[in-house]
Amino acid sequence: MFNITELDDLICSQLRRQDLAHCARVNKTWHSIVIPFLWGDLSCLEHDSKAQRDAFGRLVIEDYHQGQQHRGLQDAPSLPFVSSLAKYGPFVQKLPRPSALRSILLPSSNSAQPQPINDQDLELTEQALIPHLYVHCPNLQVPSLFLDDVDLESDIRLRTLAQFVMPRVHRLTFGSFGTGLEAWKLKYLLNHCSSTLTELALLFSIVYDEDARDEQQGQEASAPWTRLKRLKLKRCVDGSSSKAFWTWLWKRCGQVELLEVDNIRDVACSLVAGIQTFMPHLNKLLLQHYSLSATAITDLVSSTRHGWKELTLRHIIPLKGSTKEAVMKQCYQVESLVLFGRCGFTDKEVVQILSRNPVLHTLAIMENESSWNNRNLTLDARAFADVHPVTGEIQPWACESSLKVFKAKITGIPRPDLQRNGMLQEKYPEKYPGEGRDMQSRVYDRLARLTHLEELCLAPEYEPWNQFECLEMSLESGLHKLAGLKKLKELRVLSIRTRIGVKEVQWMIEQWPELRGVYGLLEEHNDKEAAEWLRQYHPEIRTE
Repeated sequence: MFNITELDDLICSQLRRQDLAHCARVNKTWHSIVIPFLWGDLSCLEHDSKAQRDAFGRLVIEDYHQGQQHRGLQDAPSLPFVSSLAKYGPFVQKLPRPSALRSILLPSSNSAQPQPINDQDLELTEQALIPHLYVHCPNLQVPSLFLDDVDLESDIRLRTLAQFVMPRVHRLTFGSFGTGLEAWKLKYLLNHCSSTLTELALLFSIVYDEDARDEQQGQEASAPWTRLKRLKLKRCVDGSSSKAFWTWLWKRCGQVELLEVDNIRDVACSLVAGIQTFMPHLNKLLLQHYSLSATAITDLVSSTRHGWKELTLRHIIPLKGSTKEAVMKQCYQVESLVLFGRCGFTDKEVVQILSRNPVLHTLAIMENESSWNNRNLTLDARAFADVHPVTGEIQPWACESSLKVFKAKITGIPRPDLQRNGMLQEKYPEKYPGEGRDMQSRVYDRLARLTHLEELCLAPEYEPWNQFECLEMSLESGLHKLAGLKKLKELRVLSIRTRIGVKEVQWMIEQWPELRGVYGLLEEHNDKEAAEWLRQYHPEIRTE
């Protein structure tokens, strides 16, 4: 097209399939450039029109039958035969999901007058057509794959998946929406995964004990999962008596670094043993389900060999007693702590973590999107300032030289400026004139000590209404004290009533040389003028 590979690739990657097809008909040069893009990603057939799906189905069916006829001729070697799939299949990198592929290739659905699906068509599709297509796509990639009960229904489907799909999958999810999955099928397919597997998610119930086929399939040689870094366990229930599948699985997870745990019920004990025995590299833990018992949380949090680097708690029961002690012990040494909802923590305990953890680089206290404010954790301004009761000085925190990301809602600041405007009832009245500004000054003093901050978020993602008892973020209120945050890249003040005007954003541009975004400026009053000024004079600074 332009004889410049990079430019041709850029243009072709932006064109629709219909446009690519037209370009391919221009001449041989355009054809050779466009064909890899036209055939490269066929996963879009799942969402294409029925006519396009039928056209592709007929192509595969005709290609298969022509190949069969050619091989059946006695003088076949002397006759030229050009297979469409042999010609274009090597360009294919993505195909529809196995379940969608079955419906596309069913002969009865591709005939001029579609007929009801019969066993003969289904057998032809699964035994011949799908393998025929896979064989002609040697460069097929499977970035992600979801398999459920239907995909594992028959031995034919299992063999096809094991031979052509599993060795190429990167992110794999097993889900069960019916009676559950049999352990031997899971082992059989997982044994055919290769070192390309990077993420494994299990959302199913296991039914039936392992049978003779399990021993046979489970012993097949397979490549180690050397790149498996992420393991997700959600809705895992084991109805078998031996529960041997899980020990077999843990042995394969030696390189896992991140573990996400949801509702695992009777698998928890086996998982704890597996972590301690087979997962030496595991250092990131995410717990997210109300059904996790206090005992399970305690055991899982305490199961690490060398301490957690990242700990995320979401939708869990309120922590109490020995469970909270176990979690707090880990919080003093994690590098990243993310809390959704209250999780049983108090603002003073969060401040205690900040003051004692010397390696913490991320603290995020997020709103629980399924709850209201009374169930979420906020930081009271007095507790956050952490002033010495005798000297009145800001007390040092261990994380001051390590913290890069701070996301939390700081509340309890009297804002008489808003109350005078009739915008808020006096929920936090001043005890003396000027108390609100004094309190803001102490909060600014605290934030100013976090000199390595790169992201400062003062409002949660799921705030259902504007926050009033907050920092003004104006120069008059003490914003100038944050001049030392030279590494700050993002400021987020969504849903909080700030007084950021043009002079404030001008000051930010001057004092924060690495600033790349100011998010949450309200489209009213000074905030609107500040947002418009940024868009006009500094479009590189994102505001949305």
